[in-house]
Amino acid sequence: MAISSHAQPPARFCTECGARLLDGRCPEHDVPSSRASHAAVLPSLRQVLTLTVVSGGVLLAVVVGGFFLVSRQQMIDRRVNELAADFRETRMELEAVGERVNQTHSLSEKVGRQLAEVEARLRETERRQAEQSDLTALASSLQQSVVTIATPWVLGSGFFIADRRGTAVVVTNYHVVEDVWVRGDREVDVRAKDESYGGRIQAVSLTHDLAVIQPERSAATLPVRLEAPKIGETVVAVGSPLGLEGTISTGIVSGLRDQRIQFTAPVGPGNSGGPLVDESGRVVGLIVEKAVGVGVEGISFAIPMEVVCSTITSCQEAQ
Repeated sequence: MAISSHAQPPARFCTECGARLLDGRCPEHDVPSSRASHAAVLPSLRQVLTLTVVSGGVLLAVVVGGFFLVSRQQMIDRRVNELAADFRETRMELEAVGERVNQTHSLSEKVGRQLAEVEARLRETERRQAEQSDLTALASSLQQSVVTIATPWVLGSGFFIADRRGTAVVVTNYHVVEDVWVRGDREVDVRAKDESYGGRIQAVSLTHDLAVIQPERSAATLPVRLEAPKIGETVVAVGSPLGLEGTISTGIVSGLRDQRIQFTAPVGPGNSGGPLVDESGRVVGLIVEKAVGVGVEGISFAIPMEVVCSTITSCQEAQ
């Protein structure tokens, strides 16, 4: 059999995939250059797209986050402004409350002062009422021991005390019985309330203006205080000014002079020889004189009982 010179060349196959080669190229591996370039470009595009998507997501996240932050900041600013407004309002309310508290405190202080003044006036009123009550009782007891000394020329006062022997005697001023004494007489009238009886002058002291009378009748004696009273101490003057027996007036000790007690209780002619008594009813002095003159008021004097009891007679001091 003869062999033709135009016989087909033997087929060839790809050594990698076994596909038949076409024009010496594998249809699977040996692609045209344009296809290969497209195939090379595709991964780059994917990368670009991926980067674009990622960047867009990041940008979107940034935008959304920024918007959120701006909104959050605006909300915070609004809240801060609201809180600031609330704070200012609260501060104004607190200032108003503080002002009301101050006003209330001032009012309370004013009311407290007024109450203190009222209490002080009440205490003073109670004290005066107590003093008045005490003076009423004191006046009643004093009037039993204070007498009027009468002579044909003079009217004065005197009071009963007990000497150291316990004998009740009447002491008075010498100038009350002076007219009787210088005439050599010794008898005087002793008057108590509506009765009258005799009395005899036992001793006198011209230097100290004192006299002692022994009465025909006895009476309750007044307790004696030899200690000098204090300035400002309340005292009671008892006697017969202008013959008005049992008259009582009150005042205070306003000074201690040379053997004299200065006091403010009103006295008049006829009080001479009467007792000056403290609040407890003890005799602190024997009334002797008062200052007289235009514009002169409330200046009277008494002889301290320490002088009376150490010169003209002895005395039993009250304990």
